[in-house]
Amino acid sequence: HFGVVSIAIAYSTSSIINIVILFGFLDRKTGGFDKKPLLVSLFKIFLATLFTGFALYIPIKLLDQLVFDTTRTINLLLLTGISSLAGLSLYLSLQGIKPVEIYCPSPITVEFNRLVGVDRVTERAGNKNLVINFPGYDPERVERVAYDVIDDKMNIVVVPKPGMFPPVMEQVKLDYVGISADLVILIGGAHERHFPILQDKSLLGAKIVHVGINEISLESVKELISLARPASSISEIVYDFVKPNEGSVEPDLATNLLMGLYEGSKNFTGKSVSQETFRVASELMAAGGKIVPVETRSFPAGAMPTTLVTPGAQPNMPKDWMRAPKVYKGTSIS
Repeated sequence: HFGVVSIAIAYSTSSIINIVILFGFLDRKTGGFDKKPLLVSLFKIFLATLFTGFALYIPIKLLDQLVFDTTRTINLLLLTGISSLAGLSLYLSLQGIKPVEIYCPSPITVEFNRLVGVDRVTERAGNKNLVINFPGYDPERVERVAYDVIDDKMNIVVVPKPGMFPPVMEQVKLDYVGISADLVILIGGAHERHFPILQDKSLLGAKIVHVGINEISLESVKELISLARPASSISEIVYDFVKPNEGSVEPDLATNLLMGLYEGSKNFTGKSVSQETFRVASELMAAGGKIVPVETRSFPAGAMPTTLVTPGAQPNMPKDWMRAPKVYKGTSIS
């Protein structure tokens, strides 16, 4: 009755029945497990499949009836390619933004406070595993470490041995180890020592991309995607990657890039300054970018010394100060 569609329906139905039966066997074999994360993932897959199915089915039907004669092979290939592009576009539009961590091994000094979002820069990279340390607490006092879940909140319990005291609050320290990333973007740098993060073994499967004004060679990275090219500053290169096809970048981003362009090009006087530099600067200013001056502290008059004293020179002071002190001796006071 359904024609060729019945083949797809039969295949899908049998697959669903198969996975339900296997799911039941797995639950019985393991003695029961938390099914919520698995069901949530299956629901997301179902929604993605549903939307993708509509995105593919509707263009195929419209193009089949109105544009292409699918009795011919070439037309069928064209129809498949166009429909696949429609499905891919839907996938890219629904794809969520992944979390990003900004890491800089050098300390962020005061002059960088004028940058927007500078508080998000960390000196340590690590977000994979949470480690709870107990410095100063003897591990021989611990009988076991357990965890439980109460009201959807996970609790980690450190149970001390009988007669022993548990760790105090001052002995609890939280830290992260390992890096969970599928893409690492290296900014600037001249050699591998500038990127100590590459020594972390958890980044072996991540893609490494370098953006800078000079090509670099990394011995620890087998496949390096280099986007380096000559420019007045790294901000000039980064702008070409972040600018949208239509419109302009956000004002905060424009401000950061404009200040980086200003500093990197030495106030637009560097040897690498070109017409491309001024084009980028004008577009950033049009997007709302501003050059924020470095904050300088002022002191009241006389609070800071204004005369330099040369080492070894005699300072200007009263002559009485340089005379030997007078010493009076006696056996009695009358």
